[in-house]
Amino acid sequence: MSIKYELYPLTGGVKAKEKKNRYYPRVVCHSTQTTDDIAQKLHHRSTYGKGELIGMIESLADVIQETLRNGECVHLKGIGYFQPTATCRKPIEEMNARNLKIEFKDVAYRPDAKIKKALMYAEFECSGSNSHFDVHSDTKWEQLLDEMLDEQKRITAKDLMIKTGCNKTTVWRRLHKWEEAGKIQNIGSRRYAIFEKAEE
Repeated sequence: MSIKYELYPLTGGVKAKEKKNRYYPRVVCHSTQTTDDIAQKLHHRSTYGKGELIGMIESLADVIQETLRNGECVHLKGIGYFQPTATCRKPIEEMNARNLKIEFKDVAYRPDAKIKKALMYAEFECSGSNSHFDVHSDTKWEQLLDEMLDEQKRITAKDLMIKTGCNKTTVWRRLHKWEEAGKIQNIGSRRYAIFEKAEE
């Protein structure tokens, strides 16, 4: 098995004088291995039952969450390091500032050397379709919005990122544009936005 990729155009950082288009490779995953899938593979490599392994994976997830909530990092040998990251809604202008609204941002992951070494010898293959999303086409964006709302009724920024391969900034710019135009409305919170078709 090889890792599939597609070529995407560079949309920033290219000098205006350069006439040639530039592209970069982006890995595309057409399927996701679930907990059940991983447990099944572990079952064939051990004496544990699939149900036992699923329980172990779920318990591991609980322990990692608890550890990160306590402000500690997690290192799983052969897998990597997990560490919580933080953000602040308002700019911090002083080192001794008080009453700051510090919030959870994300979980940073750094792979162990064993994983990186194994992937160094991985084979890469073009997916063949190269049917990446045209970020410059308003028509394509409008078509995608209609299709997604018809299929799943509600969408998130992450849904659009997966569908288009665009980064968070590009996706949020498009969502705000649709929201201002009255095409969609946020029924979630500001932090966890969930959009659906706006009421007429």
